[in-house]
Amino acid sequence: MAKALPSQAAIDNVLLKLVKLPSFNIDSILSRSEFLFSNACYEQALLNYWIAIEQVCRDLVIYEKSLCNATILWKKQERKLAAKSQNIDLSKHNLEGQLFDLIFTHSKLFYEAQYRYINVEEVRKALTTFNIYFDLNTVNYLLANKIKELPEGLNSNSKVTIRSIRNKVVHDAYMFKKDDFELIKPFLYEFLVVIRGIKK
Repeated sequence: MAKALPSQAAIDNVLLKLVKLPSFNIDSILSRSEFLFSNACYEQALLNYWIAIEQVCRDLVIYEKSLCNATILWKKQERKLAAKSQNIDLSKHNLEGQLFDLIFTHSKLFYEAQYRYINVEEVRKALTTFNIYFDLNTVNYLLANKIKELPEGLNSNSKVTIRSIRNKVVHDAYMFKKDDFELIKPFLYEFLVVIRGIKK
């Protein structure tokens, strides 16, 4: 049996839910980060970016998993309803949409409870499902602990990822300097700008 894939209408509907979340208020995040940077608070600027990206990734993954799970469960229920009662018109009064939203909501509660930390593969899958283009090497550079390939545009040969730098700042009191921030800022900024573009 072919895997049930979300329809474009379902994807668009979930994206509308996503962009209403506080984590997708990208302009305020960018403004706050720029304020911290301009006041030489480089560690705080990095962490402000990171916390925002972490929350966006969490929401993307949870909503993508919920969408896919709801699609599978809805297809099963749709077949059962069709078999039991041929007189039900699911398109009437948007019954199909209401039932799908109900299944989606229950799925979301489940995945919210299960979520623990950023999984790069899950984030990449969510970006693909929601048709959000972002260079995969850059996703790895942002979110992974280790990488094999450097992202295009990085003016360094170091394979220390942004996630690893964040961990050093938080756990090892790493002295994060202006030059450090200017090296990675374009990648932090680009990710959030791409996410901001979902609303347009």
